[in-house]
Amino acid sequence: IFMVLNEQQVSAVDPLLNSYEEKLPHFNKEDYPYIRFICSSLESFESEKSYDYVFCLNAINHVSDLNKCWEQLFSFTKKGGKLIVSIDAHNHRFFKYIFRLLPGDILHPHQYDLQEYQHMIEKRGGCIIKTLQKGRGFFFDYYVLVVEV
Repeated sequence: IFMVLNEQQVSAVDPLLNSYEEKLPHFNKEDYPYIRFICSSLESFESEKSYDYVFCLNAINHVSDLNKCWEQLFSFTKKGGKLIVSIDAHNHRFFKYIFRLLPGDILHPHQYDLQEYQHMIEKRGGCIIKTLQKGRGFFFDYYVLVVEV
């Protein structure tokens, strides 16, 4: 997202930033002077600043501590601000429970459906103002949720 917001003041947090710089020839931090890159997990990232817009794209399904991450995302988003989060949501109850019992998807430690993710957001006081289905799959559909905090 920071590539699209190239004229904005952006903090980009990702625990893999150092490996991107080493392994991706098209990624060079100097090409993005407006971006403050922070190599950190979402769980351990700290900021006294809050933001008008917080993007969590292709990340929430991969975190270690899902509850901590939701708390972090909400605390970083200004009151009245927008949290934009993408999720892989289960399509079938049966497979969701099988994946929970037999952790065969090590890259996605959290196995939830769309309604469960929506509940996680709403119980923290977020108001989902838009749900966009961006991709379809047999096990998972890919959604982007726009949340007013």
